[in-house]
Amino acid sequence: MKKLVCLILALTMALACVSALAEEKSELQKAYDEEMHLARYITSRGAAYEFDTWNEYEHYWFQIAWSFDKTGKPIEAADEGIFNKYGEQVAAGGQEVVDKLRTMREALVQKVDDPESVCWYIWRDGTPEGMAQEDGVAELDFAHTYDEAGFVPFLVPYMVEDQSTVKGNVILVAGGGFIQRCHDYEGDASALMLNSLGYNAFVLQRRVAPFANVDCSLDLQRAVRYIKYYAEEKGIGAVENICTVGFSGGGDTINNQLNTCYGDIKPDAIYPTYVCDEIDAVNSDYKVAGIFYGAAMDYASENPNMPALFFAVGTEDGMAYPNTMDMYAKAHENGWKASLYVAAEAPHGFALTGVRAFTDEGTTTAAFAVKAFDNFMDVYFGHLPVHF
Repeated sequence: MKKLVCLILALTMALACVSALAEEKSELQKAYDEEMHLARYITSRGAAYEFDTWNEYEHYWFQIAWSFDKTGKPIEAADEGIFNKYGEQVAAGGQEVVDKLRTMREALVQKVDDPESVCWYIWRDGTPEGMAQEDGVAELDFAHTYDEAGFVPFLVPYMVEDQSTVKGNVILVAGGGFIQRCHDYEGDASALMLNSLGYNAFVLQRRVAPFANVDCSLDLQRAVRYIKYYAEEKGIGAVENICTVGFSGGGDTINNQLNTCYGDIKPDAIYPTYVCDEIDAVNSDYKVAGIFYGAAMDYASENPNMPALFFAVGTEDGMAYPNTMDMYAKAHENGWKASLYVAAEAPHGFALTGVRAFTDEGTTTAAFAVKAFDNFMDVYFGHLPVHF
């Protein structure tokens, strides 16, 4: 019996030592974790930096470093090489990834003194406690997630210089399902595209996993209310003209929002313990929604004030093409105003720029979707008649 006890104690101590060694990080891992921590902050605040320097950094972080990080492997595993979907090696090892992240970060050109100045925190006090959310959020596991613990949603505004000429306000909801925000192309690059067409654009930094999916839609609803509530204080022009644009999972976020938390519905209808404020009293309806390769099959909604719907999808998008055709048909069955743009030979993920996240692949036919969408907004914002 005494030998058995000694053996158990020895095994327990050995396991404890192994566990302690496993938790001890290498210097390379520490350096990688620090660069990822800084990148998560910087890449969500694109408007604080000169776009060309930020965009190069964001692409590398999102397409390579973050793609590796979400596997949950230690950075040393990258020494086997990191390969893209085409089997091409994009990084030779972990040290290369760390060095390139550091070099590109140090080359960033900052446009404002404080990057926080480009953040409009949409929930009360900009704190985790101020959000409408499920119980037990403090216990959520944020290991290898897109955001770190303590994340709160915000808007990054890209405002037209002369607000007397602005045509409308567009809230951008990047895709990435409900686990990430594909802001290379679907966020800040699309925002600048909209600026060039005369719109204010607001990149929504919505909650993603490990938060509940409905939280993304609550964030979108709150963003609409926030813009309306603070329009005068923040000098937002044409606030009567609001559009949401969602790509892939961002489109699904819009679909869910229009189905579950629209109009005068308040967050406490979903999370009863949430205490509503004055912003929650603002009506959250808007005029136009752009659903880019993010439509839903068998979609139904009791929303009496559906916005005009613009659908865009590529013929080579096996994921979204059939859903888009189905939702477009359902829109007409329900009497909703709807238009459809189908880009020949275009795959999933072409954003407003015609260029796909992760691959940097552009499709000429998809590049014209933004022109059709601009025309659609002009009509339903009242800038152009339906008939000419």
